[in-house]
Amino acid sequence: MRSPNYQSMLIKRSERGFTLVEILVVVAISGLLMLSLGNVIGNVSNTQQVVEQKTELEREAAFAMRRIVRVVSRASWMTMKKNTLTKIHYDFRLDPERDMDKNGFADADDDEDGQVDEDGLGDMNGDGASGVLGVDDDGDGSVDEGNKDDDDEDGVVDEDKPEKLHLDWKNGIFKQDEKLSFDISGNGTVGNEDKLVTIISERITSFTVTTPTQTGRYAIVQVGLVLTADDGVTTTSLNTSIRLGGRL
Repeated sequence: MRSPNYQSMLIKRSERGFTLVEILVVVAISGLLMLSLGNVIGNVSNTQQVVEQKTELEREAAFAMRRIVRVVSRASWMTMKKNTLTKIHYDFRLDPERDMDKNGFADADDDEDGQVDEDGLGDMNGDGASGVLGVDDDGDGSVDEGNKDDDDEDGVVDEDKPEKLHLDWKNGIFKQDEKLSFDISGNGTVGNEDKLVTIISERITSFTVTTPTQTGRYAIVQVGLVLTADDGVTTTSLNTSIRLGGRL
């Protein structure tokens, strides 16, 4: 049988608590656990931020590409004004039947005579004659006659000016600039102020457009986009082929 003194020693030892060394070890282990947990949370947060940036870029790239596809597929022709690694500018002739001001006449029908683009392009193929080379545009038995700005050979020039839309990319900013043939500004006249300018994207770091190449009966345009996030690291890209005038 153990003595009362032995039991008293056990009680005193149990009441003594933790030593300083034991407490420091516990604190050190807790600190390591908290540091590890913080790193895990930080990595998860960074990963989520990267995913969100990537998703936003992909959404913006898809929006920009849809605008390009819409313009190219509804244009009867396109003209390159600038195409370099840092600047791109193309002009497009839009659907001649479009009536944005809802006045009952096509926007391209400037003289409102029911016919569109009578003199919309002047010398369309650069042969020095009006209309199309070898075509009797006015049906009088003669071809390629008259003033080179009289496309329909009716003796009147510039009856209908072409409706143009510009796609412009410079310093990463991609915009759509459309001059209108009616008084949208409300100042009583039609001029340079009558236009719609839309900023499509400010994060396109690479933009490539090929001039139309003939594939069978169709002219095909190749378009490529690269967008870069604000962090300068996250990127996304899109490439597509578009048939010029495919939706006309």
